[in-house]
Amino acid sequence: MLLEMLFIKVVFSQDMATFSNLYIFDYDPDIELDSPGSDTLKIDLDNDSINDVLFCLSSSSAGNWAYIQTLHSDCNVSYISYYPTDSLSGNTLRWHSGKINFLGEFDNQEKIGIRIYKNNAFFYGWIRAYFVSSQFNRNLFIDKYAFCPIPDYPLLWGQTILTNVNDIGTAPVAWAYYDPVVDQLSIHAVKKIKLAKLLTSNGIVVSALRNVNACMAVFNTSGLPAGAYLVRLTFYDESFYTLRVLLE
Repeated sequence: MLLEMLFIKVVFSQDMATFSNLYIFDYDPDIELDSPGSDTLKIDLDNDSINDVLFCLSSSSAGNWAYIQTLHSDCNVSYISYYPTDSLSGNTLRWHSGKINFLGEFDNQEKIGIRIYKNNAFFYGWIRAYFVSSQFNRNLFIDKYAFCPIPDYPLLWGQTILTNVNDIGTAPVAWAYYDPVVDQLSIHAVKKIKLAKLLTSNGIVVSALRNVNACMAVFNTSGLPAGAYLVRLTFYDESFYTLRVLLE
């Protein structure tokens, strides 16, 4: 019965939206796993009727352990929180297959990257999971996930808008102004910024502004080589926005 109820909750609470060739799935309410050995959640990221990963719990003397398991040989996962980059296509990540546990060591959140190989190309996606303490244990919640059906697209973890396609139909959430005279890159947003990251086009973080608590963030660009960069914004409602900037 528990598995049937969980399955129904997944089916009817999943909100699917498409933004510029990016598929975004947001569970409302978030899916909770709290029973080791019985609660599971399977996800079909690329919507091809083949499940790609499975979430489950296992009990131990130290409490619940959370696992993600790849369900076919063409799917791999990586834990982005352990790397100094949000790039899913960069060459710094280690990709895993099989059943791997995770702990949510960074603010009880786990940033999971997904890579699927098909038609001689890689496709990338991401999943956000988090933990909530309950009665001397931790319950696992799956919040949302996204998948980009564009082959080899350089997707960032948490990215919800693509930055190098021409069919973006949503209104901008943030915009940038670069002043080379004073070596400053100013980012303006329609809501307060919690975290702002400046990244290379390969997803390497070169500067981070934390606890901004304002609608504007200013990066010092002194010493940075000219070229294309990405600005990754996190807001206080835990939404994300990415924009491309050019430093000349």
